[in-house]
Amino acid sequence: MSEEEVPIVNEMVVLDETKANNFVNSLDDLAAFRQKLGDEGRDDPLRIRPNILAEKNYAPYRHAVEKMKSESPEDYDAIKQLAYLHEFTSAEDWAETADGVLLTYFYIQEEKEGRTIEDKMREQLRPDMLKMIPKDQMYRVDQALKMAHKINEVPEENERIVRSLLPVLEVGLRKNL
Repeated sequence: MSEEEVPIVNEMVVLDETKANNFVNSLDDLAAFRQKLGDEGRDDPLRIRPNILAEKNYAPYRHAVEKMKSESPEDYDAIKQLAYLHEFTSAEDWAETADGVLLTYFYIQEEKEGRTIEDKMREQLRPDMLKMIPKDQMYRVDQALKMAHKINEVPEENERIVRSLLPVLEVGLRKNL
């Protein structure tokens, strides 16, 4: 991957309270869809793990829905129906809200630990390690730090919304992470 190919860090989604609630309510249906994929022995692009967040530019659900749209129209249609059922305008609208809720949730978890992803990365990037990285590859480190910083930019309103949904959200996430 060249410097030109490095994806732009996605901006933080500003959550709408109704949509965030609708996303949380969609998690049981999402788990059922994912179970169907598993039962059919198919890949599950919607299983989002915390370590995947950075790889997907903090937009794992948007990335998964985009990929499904081009590679698996049947699955994309199923997610679109799930989105409509839960009062979203499109699969992309649902995915954007999902990413905002998920990123805010992980921010809250990091806050509980007292150390952010960015703090952890900076601790690991010791000067002696940085010297070993070729200068033409330093953009990757810079990009990773920008992405790690992004999780600290959660709007207060997002945090308030997600905190109000935590008990139900955590049950739904256990079924889907």
